[in-house]
Amino acid sequence: MYKSLLLRFTSIACFYLMSIFSFSQVTISPCAKLSPIHVVVIGSSTAAGTGPNSSDSTWVNRYRKYLQSINPANQVTNLAVGGTTTYHIMPSWFPTPTGKPAVTPAKNVTMALSLNPDAIIVNMPSNDGANGFDVNEQMSNFITLYNEADTAGVQMWVCTTQPKNTNTAKKLIQTEVRDSILAYFGNYAIDFWTTIVGTNNDIDTLYDSGDGTHLNNAGHRILYNRVVAENIVNLVSDTLLYLDYVLNDIYLENISVCGDSNTIINAVVGNIGTNNSSNLNVNFEIKDNASGISSITPFSISPINSCSIDTVSLVLNTYNAIDFSVRAYLVSSDTIKTNDTSQSKRIVTVGHPLIYVQNDTVCKGNSAMLLAQGNSINDTVIWYDSLVGGQIIGYGNNFSLATALTSITYYPEAVRGDLFYKNSLFTTSNASTNWNGFMFDIVANDTLTIDSIQINMNSVGSQTVIGLNRIGSHIGHESSNTGWIPWGTENITVANPGDFKTVNFSPVTLNPNDTLGVYLYLQTSSSNLSYQNSGGAQNVSNSSIQVLSGTGISHTYGTSYSPRNFSGEVFYHYGFRPEGDCKSPRAPVDIVVSNSNFSLGNDTSLNLNQSITLGSPISGATYLWSNSATSSQITLDTSNSIVGSNTIWVQITDGLGCVFYDTITITFSSLSSVSDNNLALISMFPNPNNTDILNIRGVENNTLIILRDVSGKVLITENSYNKSININDLSKGVYLVTFYQKESSVTKKLIIE
Repeated sequence: MYKSLLLRFTSIACFYLMSIFSFSQVTISPCAKLSPIHVVVIGSSTAAGTGPNSSDSTWVNRYRKYLQSINPANQVTNLAVGGTTTYHIMPSWFPTPTGKPAVTPAKNVTMALSLNPDAIIVNMPSNDGANGFDVNEQMSNFITLYNEADTAGVQMWVCTTQPKNTNTAKKLIQTEVRDSILAYFGNYAIDFWTTIVGTNNDIDTLYDSGDGTHLNNAGHRILYNRVVAENIVNLVSDTLLYLDYVLNDIYLENISVCGDSNTIINAVVGNIGTNNSSNLNVNFEIKDNASGISSITPFSISPINSCSIDTVSLVLNTYNAIDFSVRAYLVSSDTIKTNDTSQSKRIVTVGHPLIYVQNDTVCKGNSAMLLAQGNSINDTVIWYDSLVGGQIIGYGNNFSLATALTSITYYPEAVRGDLFYKNSLFTTSNASTNWNGFMFDIVANDTLTIDSIQINMNSVGSQTVIGLNRIGSHIGHESSNTGWIPWGTENITVANPGDFKTVNFSPVTLNPNDTLGVYLYLQTSSSNLSYQNSGGAQNVSNSSIQVLSGTGISHTYGTSYSPRNFSGEVFYHYGFRPEGDCKSPRAPVDIVVSNSNFSLGNDTSLNLNQSITLGSPISGATYLWSNSATSSQITLDTSNSIVGSNTIWVQITDGLGCVFYDTITITFSSLSSVSDNNLALISMFPNPNNTDILNIRGVENNTLIILRDVSGKVLITENSYNKSININDLSKGVYLVTFYQKESSVTKKLIIE
């Protein structure tokens, strides 16, 4: 009876085959955004996810992500299993014909309907044709499936067959079933053929995963786009016959790790029922998880028309560290209350850093120490040489300058977060082989550090993962432990086969073009990890790193099985990120150096009737003169000085606490005799002195030499002629050396450095 149907289907399908497939972006209605839907997929290996190198790239998982981007409450349940035919998914009451596959109750249309779906998608690419089931046989099954869903009030979409690299007879079945599905199911048929087909009804090589049957990432993307274009989400979202306000989600704006003073919480409120004339309230509840205290902020909004939405926004300051839970709920007179409250969202921020600084005041030539600290022990302080831009000159809470000669300002800032970039490279979630041992290569395109590795586990329970590595490729080193070094051991607990678990071995830094061979195995010989029998070399990469095909190997080396594709993820960090996650403003920190300069002038001789004023005022300074005066100036004449040589010293302490000295010799006598005084010929060197010896020249016999400190205390007494004095025991500072001949004397200043 289906031959006549086939002829009708084939003639009508010409329209589909001659048209160029295209679709515009689907506009989602407010009702669809607010009404959660449940889609169930039944089918075989393509729907189950075979082909792409990542589970994220399969059409079903892409579609689930798409629906949940519209409404997080949307669900996609995937009952597809590789190898399934239309007979496997028939209703549980279906009497299986002799010689045909039996119904699989856990994966069939009856199970799909028991999940209360809003829509069912059937994806059966080629298994029926591969088993020799003709077009009438397949169409009879598809129609039975469709009618079963229709009777239950659930809309079903049927995907066409897909191209397959097979013999001519089976290709003919594929094309006939394709045409029949398009013709019979019309708007509820999904074209999984156009674009991915190549010459001779094979799979276009651009979309072939490599086995001539399954599609790669790009092929699954096309299937995903075809399903999106069917506009299922809008078609199954109906407007109710009574008032029903919905608040099923809130979303955040201006949120970051550190926080923002203008974080916005948006509550989307809609009406998926009849019109209403009454106002309604939206309440935001903010709970401080640290204190347990909650607060409620209410908003009153105007009525919302049927199948319309409104957004209510609350501004929240998250600039400082917080740990809040936020939800919104409606106070209204609508019929259904279960959809009036949003899910709770937790907002955790670490806050922005503040910086506290301390200046340093030093005397010229001394060492200086500046201090700066963030308000968290995890903050990093970075020192700059200017307020904006500039060069980094140091890190840490302390910044020291060994010799400070002039006052200067530096600019530290506190940085919160890592000073490097983090990234990872995921290979695939697919795994077809379970074995205790795997080797692969990591190649660095840039300078980076390997932090951890996530691996696909098969064995459940407590496991011990052992890692080894070697510089250079693992290839050629599968059967010997030579060159392999221990990397680390990690104890993990695996709940389910296929779980991904992270192992943290010691960090390994790689330079550009370095290759790191990796060897992973489980300590228990009967335990297994999982990876993919890839059938060909695999190279997964990004701009920083590559993961090259690996080798299956036992945990005692031995026979190798290659190529194999690593199922997991490599985590690493790289580069320099001086701004971290956030940073404080730069704060000026000053090294203030005393630059006070003072001199009593040169030694001088005066007539007996002359006087001299010594010193000058320095703001904030204190004075101590050799005559015990504490004024900033003193006046000398013969009334307060002796006739002959007078050595005057002063100790000055400036406003910064720096102490310095100076001396001067004033001689009162007849000027005509001064030039004849032999004492004027005396010299001492080096001066200033940084040695242990002071050399004296020009003294006569019986010259008395007395060395004093600036307080007048006698430290050395000598009676010498052209000799050297040992000054090893004297500390740094200013000293006075007086030479006495008969009744005359002269005092000279000595500086020891």
